[in-house]
Amino acid sequence: MFGISRGFAYFLASFKISLRYKVNVWLQVLGAVILVSIQYFLWKNIGNNNESLLNGIEVNSIMLYVIFSRLLVFIIPGNGTTSFISQKILKGTISVDLLRPVHIQVSALCYEFGKLLFNSIFILVPSILLSILFLDIPVIKVNIDQFLLFGLSFTLSYLIAFQMSFMIGVFSIWFGNVWGVREFYEALLMIFGGSLIPVSLYPTFFQMIAIYSPFQSIYFTPLTWISNIDHFIDHPILVQVCWLFIFSSLNHFLLRYALRRAVIQGG
Repeated sequence: MFGISRGFAYFLASFKISLRYKVNVWLQVLGAVILVSIQYFLWKNIGNNNESLLNGIEVNSIMLYVIFSRLLVFIIPGNGTTSFISQKILKGTISVDLLRPVHIQVSALCYEFGKLLFNSIFILVPSILLSILFLDIPVIKVNIDQFLLFGLSFTLSYLIAFQMSFMIGVFSIWFGNVWGVREFYEALLMIFGGSLIPVSLYPTFFQMIAIYSPFQSIYFTPLTWISNIDHFIDHPILVQVCWLFIFSSLNHFLLRYALRRAVIQGG
């Protein structure tokens, strides 16, 4: 019970910290609507000239995919998770966290959950409502099974992104500044994760790389459930579970090994 209350403390602290920056919230909502509008008008213009685009994928499906991918950027774990752990390592405060009853990964995850709740309420929902109000967002028939699978797939993608971002933060024990590693990760995620356009539109060579990478499990896999785009692989959720297990295990052993031999910087 004490561990749960400590985890909730991180969750609540994260939510309250986000509440302080009200101007930042409105700017992020504005930015999200602008991003959605750009994708909407781009693909609508393409749709005026083409009924389908590569492999028979409907433009409306692609439009819905890219719109939601732009919105998911605001709630998928990223720099915040990396900074959470890397700053503790660089400042030496991680030595204090290791003495606490809550595991450092659990506290980082609870902190991200606080941001997830805040961004969902104050950024994601308003952005979706404004987009629906002012833009003719396409509606694709999605059954209840697809919607539930999207929820499960998104949960797994969220946890995979968290584990990968956490791992980059742990690398600061060896590299100090992990900005370059983070930028490289973001580039790979953008290309092979399908955060800009569906992997289905890539040349065959890049499709094969994406299929065998963990990045497609973060954006492409969950978004295909609500956009009616082909998954490319059999049992995509099982693949997500495998990637989550792999990165969770790697983080477990990597963190133990790193902290055992690391000299805490700044402490």
